[in-house]
Amino acid sequence: MTTGATATIALAVAQRRNDVIDAHRRAGAVSPRRAIHYDPPTRIHKRYAHRLVRQGVLRQEEGRTWLDDHALSEHSHKERCIALKVLIGLMAVLGVILLSQLR
Repeated sequence: MTTGATATIALAVAQRRNDVIDAHRRAGAVSPRRAIHYDPPTRIHKRYAHRLVRQGVLRQEEGRTWLDDHALSEHSHKERCIALKVLIGLMAVLGVILLSQLR
């Protein structure tokens, strides 16, 4: 798969994640008292909603879901840390490759 195709897929997946989160924010479903019956419009939305429930970002109660903003913040922080570590690793590998080419 090309880098462009991979980036396009990653962007599409991130957008579906944001769609699920935004649907809950628009509905005001940010507490158990304001939980909603979320009906995902597509299969990928449904998969991402289930993933967010497993990660504790969406909470479920009696078939209704609500967005835990604190858990979302923590989850987003962890994802950024992982992305930063991957980027640093890639830069280190690229640095080694470039240094080996100079010799």
